[in-house]
Amino acid sequence: ITVGLLLLIGILIRLPQLGHRIAGAHSFWETQAAFTARQYASTGIDLSRTPLPVFGANANVPFDVPLVPALASLLVRTGVDAATAMRIVGLIGFTATGALLALLLMRWHSARTAVLAVALLEFLQFGLRWGAGGVVVVLGFAGAAVAGRGRGCLRVLMAGWA
Repeated sequence: ITVGLLLLIGILIRLPQLGHRIAGAHSFWETQAAFTARQYASTGIDLSRTPLPVFGANANVPFDVPLVPALASLLVRTGVDAATAMRIVGLIGFTATGALLALLLMRWHSARTAVLAVALLEFLQFGLRWGAGGVVVVLGFAGAAVAGRGRGCLRVLMAGWA
């Protein structure tokens, strides 16, 4: 119950971030991901292409596997702004990471360790900034939690923060 409450509080404090403008040190990365989501929504999802027209009309600039923009494009098709859609997918991925982390730690360590880890994930500076970030890496933490399905899962997650 405590982990669920921490995750719910994390979602609630990040809801205002969903409407933020793209700005700051990572604005290029956020813009590129949001543009890819918008392009996928209008032209169809093609995971082998990452469009970036600043380099030309048909430019393909692969940054990451564009699975997150592909998921966000489904929201864009419903009328959600591309940047907001990316942040929604990021928030879902971040929350899933916390839930998976808690499950793994409860299995391999203890409920106390799980609560502490989720609290740190949710409320340290990185989590507060990127918990609803419109970038591709956020959903990867959930994958890292699944890939690290054992005693090393916390190390796998922390390695992704570096």
